[in-house]
Amino acid sequence: MSGNPRHALGRDAEKRACRWLEAKGLSLVCANWRGRRGELDLVMRDGPVLAVVEVRARTGRTHEDAMFSIGPAKVRRLSAALREYLFVSGLGDSMPVRFDIVTVAGDPLQPSLRWWRDAVRVGRLY
Repeated sequence: MSGNPRHALGRDAEKRACRWLEAKGLSLVCANWRGRRGELDLVMRDGPVLAVVEVRARTGRTHEDAMFSIGPAKVRRLSAALREYLFVSGLGDSMPVRFDIVTVAGDPLQPSLRWWRDAVRVGRLY
């Protein structure tokens, strides 16, 4: 584990987001999945849907700052990582998939969270 404060902030935000989403009824499939093509912060089940959740933390800023920090290059990396994850996990196209974003913003000791469902459109994965 890195001693980098930004990495620590990100890991803390991912843990908070995971607990928060579990309280809303999602179940964790895996966290911080790393493949050759990238990393997926959280992979969760939301009923019949596989929700791939990108977690963005911005201390002292707004949720919108965090949300709009995801540009086209990040979307391409997320798509590539998801394709690889679906292949190696054997899930293929067996269930619907969506990309969600959870933003963690504000006071680092008492941050607020916002869930942006189906926030990233990537078109067909295959």
